[in-house]
Amino acid sequence: MMISNKLFSFENTFFENRPHLPSADITQIAELSIIRNGEMYEHEQYCDEITYVVSGKATVYYDGHTCELKKGQIHYIKQGPTHRIVVDSEQNFHYCCIGFIPNLQEESTRPFFETIQQLKEFVIMDDGSVQPIFNSLLDELLLYNAESITMLQCYFCQLIIKICRILNGNPHISSAKPVFNSSSQAAYQALKYIDKNYIKITTIKNIAKELSYSEYYLSHIFKEKTGITMKEYILRKKVMTSVELLKKSNMSISDISDHLNFSSLHSFGIAFKRYMNMSPSQFRELQKNQPL
Repeated sequence: MMISNKLFSFENTFFENRPHLPSADITQIAELSIIRNGEMYEHEQYCDEITYVVSGKATVYYDGHTCELKKGQIHYIKQGPTHRIVVDSEQNFHYCCIGFIPNLQEESTRPFFETIQQLKEFVIMDDGSVQPIFNSLLDELLLYNAESITMLQCYFCQLIIKICRILNGNPHISSAKPVFNSSSQAAYQALKYIDKNYIKITTIKNIAKELSYSEYYLSHIFKEKTGITMKEYILRKKVMTSVELLKKSNMSISDISDHLNFSSLHSFGIAFKRYMNMSPSQFRELQKNQPL
């Protein structure tokens, strides 16, 4: 697709070797900003796409009609019709998007896609839960490594369930109903709990107790639905937080380890090196040498 007057674009379009998740094949993950009066020229929509508007306004042309998008809105369109974006004359248009071809047979997300099968597109307002997931998707794109497929699956499922929850409370789409079975719900409860509390979490047993499941059941369901263990998911969240603290804070490495509730400085170092291929001290030194 051609875009006029881009301020910036950070994206990966997977024309080949698409990330193949249980729930979907990912075709694109991107963050873009188009200058006022800029345009994404008309093109055929070759995948489903979810767009989150960070700031600005634009008119979207899709399947022969238009809609206005503004900050905080989420726009879902399906593959097939032509698509075009024209940016407002007074504001730049900053947005994130993910393109994908859904696997309509995947148990964890199939009910959602069945719920929206009669809709070619819809626009809803974010309740504050969707933008952080896009941030995580973009961070994963920046890191992209051997663990990224499992992480993308986690984030994609979160994105779908968050949008589903917003739809369930949207009076304009009254047909939307709760769509996830009990085992999927258990996995998503665990995801939500971990995302909110990962800094203080020290054992899987405490998560299971908090959510009123057995440790064995919750661990098994989480791995089955996400492709990653709860321990791995928690460690990855903690390491990614430590990366930001090492970059942006003056906290000592020992203090960061304590803040994230690692059992020891040694265990923090092992976890960090596993994901970043260097020690925390090497990473911090590398950041000092980066040009401003």
